[in-house]
Amino acid sequence: MTDTLRNAFHARHEQLYTYREENTPIEVVNLESTLYGRVDRPPLPKITNGGAGAETVKAKRPMIFAADGTAKEGPVYDGGSFGAGATVVGPAVIEEDTTTIVIEPGWRAELHESGSYVLTRTET
Repeated sequence: MTDTLRNAFHARHEQLYTYREENTPIEVVNLESTLYGRVDRPPLPKITNGGAGAETVKAKRPMIFAADGTAKEGPVYDGGSFGAGATVVGPAVIEEDTTTIVIEPGWRAELHESGSYVLTRTET
């Protein structure tokens, strides 16, 4: 079997590089493999229920959403403190470790148990 592998290696080497080095030892540098199979889907994480109470407000800031530059005061929430079902009505900002969500006036955001925010228009 080793002679078969050795001969196949030297033949392929010659095909790729136009020469053979039959007296040089063969060294395996990389070995690749592909596996196929079926696995169960991992369960999605679920956030426990909770709200966006006053204790989750970090600050209040003037926020500008209108083209005329009019500022409206709005809360800045610590989104990391929210539980599933937490609802925030704009104007507001939700700050998290990996993102910042700006909620304009006439919109609301609700934290789904999956960790995604669902934004809904409250005014037309």
